[in-house]
Amino acid sequence: MDPLSLTASIIAVVTLASQVIKRCQSYLSAIKDAPGDFNNILIEVGSMKCVLETLKLHVDVSGPFPDVTGINESVKGCETALRDLLGLLPNHASNSKKRKKGKFDTIQADLKWPLKRAKAKRLLEEIGRSKSTITLVLTTDIQ
Repeated sequence: MDPLSLTASIIAVVTLASQVIKRCQSYLSAIKDAPGDFNNILIEVGSMKCVLETLKLHVDVSGPFPDVTGINESVKGCETALRDLLGLLPNHASNSKKRKKGKFDTIQADLKWPLKRAKAKRLLEEIGRSKSTITLVLTTDIQ
């Protein structure tokens, strides 16, 4: 994979991570007693976003890695996990004009979340593995 394709993939995953973070923050600000899972998602996805931004900077400055296959697989795996995670998260709009519908959606999301918790945890573990792989490649390439 050429550096331009890798950079495009990284940008796409960073955009997805931003969407996940925004959705979690929106939910946390709207729900007083939101589950702690959302804080864990924010931390893991936020740190993954930082690693990806560092990777993009490294590719922009230093050029391609000698063996880009591992990086590409990790970025693609992260993209898939983030897409799935985004699909699990409630899409809560706190400034909804339809207050009753917005309140119903929030209650419905609260009731559905325990059923989605296990899958979200598995996705976070996958994101963590991808982050570890990318961090390892960055660390060994820089030294």
